[in-house]
Amino acid sequence: MVAALAAGAWATASQTGDRPYDTFFYTHEKLRLQAYVYWPSGSGSVPLVVYNHGSRDALARTEQPYLFIGRLLRDAGYAVLVPERRGYGKSDGPTFTGVVGTRRGTAYVARLKEEAGDALAAVDDLLRRHSSRLDARKVAIMGFSAGGVVTLFGAARSERFAAVITQATGAFSWPLSPGLQEELPAAARRIRVPTLCMAAVNDTTTESDRRVCEAVKANGVVADLIVYPPFTPKADPGPFAPGHMLFNEEGVSIWRRDVLVFLAKHLGS
Repeated sequence: MVAALAAGAWATASQTGDRPYDTFFYTHEKLRLQAYVYWPSGSGSVPLVVYNHGSRDALARTEQPYLFIGRLLRDAGYAVLVPERRGYGKSDGPTFTGVVGTRRGTAYVARLKEEAGDALAAVDDLLRRHSSRLDARKVAIMGFSAGGVVTLFGAARSERFAAVITQATGAFSWPLSPGLQEELPAAARRIRVPTLCMAAVNDTTTESDRRVCEAVKANGVVADLIVYPPFTPKADPGPFAPGHMLFNEEGVSIWRRDVLVFLAKHLGS
């Protein structure tokens, strides 16, 4: 994987108060892409968790460092990398919807595979530039919704990762996309590290996470599926089922312990 940091790309952001992260840019496939990184306190080499966010069309061009994820994992002792997907924040390229629209055919799957390549490039870039600060043997990848699909496609292509976490993986699109129903389990069959699949019973479907876990488990590795009770968000879920919102900030208190226990077991902290 080839990635180059754009000249002068590192921002000297303070990791105190309202901005506990650094912002940086890297290049992949001729696109200048944005990412955020959170650093835990202390010194020495630390594990890294990569978080791939879901879609947010209404706020696509607004920077979103996902503070609730960054702080949760940073405070547990992990460095946290949050790549902005193509077309989001200050990352180059058209938005996800700008490319695939409402279609869920081959263009949908191809786009998410491209974004998986972007995420892998971000990991390589960060590890190269902070080799003394990060433990390259202890890297996990995690994602929500479309970011969960990106996570699985990325984990299937790289031996970089020691653990995988997916949340509501492509739940909205799964019933609409025969291509995703074929490609996602196929990717999972190439994953040979411990995997945690998480879903809410009142999401559009839990089938995508169930199929992923079954495929990983067939490889003889740990693959746990957690299906949470119905979740009702306070905020309007928009086009999504209420349970899909469990994995936003409002629901983090419900699943945080499961994530931290899984990471501590397979990465340490």
